[in-house]
Amino acid sequence: MDLLFASTLSGQRVRFPLGGGHLLIAGRTGAGKSTVLRALLWSTATCPDVHLVGVDLKQVELAPWRPRLEHLATTRTAALRLLDTMRQIIDQRYSALRGVAVQWDVTFGPYLLVVLDELAEVLTGPCSAKVDIEEAEALLDSIGRLGRAAGVVLVAATQRPSVEVLGGSLRDQLAYRFGVAVWDKGTSGLVTQGAPLDLTSLGDLGPGWGYWIAPGQPAALARGAVTGTPIRRCPPTPRSPATSGASLRDPRPPHRTHRSRAVPTRRSTASGTSRPSPRPPRSP
Repeated sequence: MDLLFASTLSGQRVRFPLGGGHLLIAGRTGAGKSTVLRALLWSTATCPDVHLVGVDLKQVELAPWRPRLEHLATTRTAALRLLDTMRQIIDQRYSALRGVAVQWDVTFGPYLLVVLDELAEVLTGPCSAKVDIEEAEALLDSIGRLGRAAGVVLVAATQRPSVEVLGGSLRDQLAYRFGVAVWDKGTSGLVTQGAPLDLTSLGDLGPGWGYWIAPGQPAALARGAVTGTPIRRCPPTPRSPATSGASLRDPRPPHRTHRSRAVPTRRSTASGTSRPSPRPPRSP
């Protein structure tokens, strides 16, 4: 399943395959990181097989999307609890896939998109938050390494792409990148994973323009945008109330189940024969 959220100069749509890996959206303040993220979120509006959860400690970017999010963590404690739940779901899905030898797909259950904005707020903070930060790093690293095969996908957005935020193994797990303008070439190299691209030169193009970097593909200059109706409000959730919260339930096993039809019981008669029990009368 692909999400289409940006267009290249030639008009070709940028495709983010949910089964391919995790995504980083990064750039300086005012460069259009939020524009790109909104386009990505909007692209899920017609995807009932994509369920969203979010972490927004600044309570700014994801707040308007509450109707589309199944869960939104706005405190560090809530964020850790949510990430831990995602890690447990990954374990459950691996158990469900045991012996099948395939990756997760929508026939088994929904993809879970875990949106973090701002990533720096989760991974940095005062000394008093050191233990929580270390726990968040460990959870994100685990989700990054194991989530793809279980259909749990990270989308990490940041306006502070630094070694402190993108250090460790998490940086390597974010295989897909959308880099908008940054201030210096050192940060540009960090966002593009050393690719010969200069993100400092993008500022004159306007918000939302950046380089799309995908494994095995040449980098492409593109702009995060919504096709059709402009964004004026959050799109409604495509799910019915009956399925709300389904992403946090135990996953379905990777096979179809069949309902068994009720068979009338039989009772003995005085003659020794049996006959079906009478059905209850229908209500008028």
